[in-house]
Amino acid sequence: MHPSPPQDYTRSLVHAARTGELELIEWLLAKGVSVKSGAAPLIEAARRGHKGVVELLLEKGASAHERSKGGLTALMAAAARGHKEVVQQLLEHGADHGEEEGWTLLDVDTDLGRKEETAELLPELTRGVDSQ
Repeated sequence: MHPSPPQDYTRSLVHAARTGELELIEWLLAKGVSVKSGAAPLIEAARRGHKGVVELLLEKGASAHERSKGGLTALMAAAARGHKEVVQQLLEHGADHGEEEGWTLLDVDTDLGRKEETAELLPELTRGVDSQ
């Protein structure tokens, strides 16, 4: 009896996104693993600045709006680590700033002491916010 491929392969997709293994991700997607199985693969790739992986996941249907159970988005993860190109990429795919969900990108980055860096990444978010 073989283990259920979707569950095992989904875990492998998260790991491959975290480590930036583009070829493995392509193989897993060819095997039928869905990028719509949760936010983790996109968030992990964004957090680590894997631009090619982020692009592939978005092209294959991952949602730039999806949140983790804790409320984190890929946009927040990328911005928190200063991955400007990935932030831009996510915005181009319609990622929102999270205002409707409670926690916002600015909240996360202010807590991390990165408000000024966020202002550079997303000036429209921080207009009128002083940089105390």
